[in-house]
Amino acid sequence: MRGSAVRSDSYIDRSSTARIFSMALNQQEIADTTTKPVLIVDKAAPNSTDLAVDRTRLAHDRTVMAWIRTSASLISFGFTIDKFFEFLDKDSATRKPLFGPREFAMSLIAIGLVILVFATIQNRLELKAMRKWYPNVPYSMATLVAALVGFLGIVTFIAVVSHR
Repeated sequence: MRGSAVRSDSYIDRSSTARIFSMALNQQEIADTTTKPVLIVDKAAPNSTDLAVDRTRLAHDRTVMAWIRTSASLISFGFTIDKFFEFLDKDSATRKPLFGPREFAMSLIAIGLVILVFATIQNRLELKAMRKWYPNVPYSMATLVAALVGFLGIVTFIAVVSHR
């Protein structure tokens, strides 16, 4: 129920008007389709198997993109740790630990690169198996993105290793 300030009959009038207006629009659409020529497309609509294959391929792409995000996060976090502790260690002549911030940064970058390689290999194998049964499966742009992130990761790793 509405508040006492709103009359119930005006509420009914507004909803009835909206319903009548929508019915008039539907009748107009029906009238338009009966007078206009219908375009016949000679391509068959995709069946449920085609749509399932597309959904599966897109799921593989989403999965590899998630691995790319994880890899890029590890690579950038490793680079940031290296630069942060490089800035802090610039003025101090302290003892260098066996596994310090630089080694930790390099290990994060290396883990990011290994994750990226494994995710790309898994994605390519899954799509290859899919193409065996459904040869029209398109190629994934996620592989190209993985290659670009991998290239940037290798450059970052080389920059961290060769800096000191």
